[in-house]
Amino acid sequence: MWLALPQKLNALDLRMREELRRAMEILGESEEVRAIVLMGEGENFCAGGDIRSMEKIEPGAGRRRVRRVGRLVRKMREIPQPIIAAVDGVATGAGLGLALASDLIIASNRARFAVGQTRIGLAPDMALTRTLPLRIGWSRAMEMMLTGKFVDAQTALEWGLINRMVVSEKLAEEAFAWAEQIAQAPPLVLSMIKEAMERFPMELTEALDMEAALQAIAFSTEDFQEGRKAFLEKRKPVFKGR
Repeated sequence: MWLALPQKLNALDLRMREELRRAMEILGESEEVRAIVLMGEGENFCAGGDIRSMEKIEPGAGRRRVRRVGRLVRKMREIPQPIIAAVDGVATGAGLGLALASDLIIASNRARFAVGQTRIGLAPDMALTRTLPLRIGWSRAMEMMLTGKFVDAQTALEWGLINRMVVSEKLAEEAFAWAEQIAQAPPLVLSMIKEAMERFPMELTEALDMEAALQAIAFSTEDFQEGRKAFLEKRKPVFKGR
């Protein structure tokens, strides 16, 4: 899936955000799609929201606008397929929020990340106040939010903001290879992992109870029977999502 507005560094206006939400909804309902790669066209992932569309927004309209934007983040977290954000160039503001709403992030060595809202007089949105500290911890998240500073790819890797770093020329290749690898797993198990990790952090009892409920379902699937049989026969399993 592409963010296709390279002339504006793939800045997200409301139309693009709604189109992304609808696309995620359609992909989420597909039994053929096992994993999703989200990339920006050109040399950047996403420079944030479209500032030109933010003129003279009253408080009530601003609240409604951000809540509409939040529907995209919620949909990304709800769909069963893992989402890999492949970040080249800048991922700032809403672009950073979009990357962090994904399940995994692979970035090029020239990627840069920032909470861009701070620099233009806005508060963080796109669930950044949740996803950023979950990724890198409260202290580092506060630093990024309060200063609006850019974090380079190497620092992002060291902080745990991203999962992998590759050279820019290999970004798409590595992202799709990673998605292919993930897509080999049982689709139901992938969705269970997303559901469980969305509740992080959990109390021990809650985690054990949820795992028992999810595993009870997994034991009854054809994919588990295939996985068990393939393991005993020392061959690669073929999962069908049933």
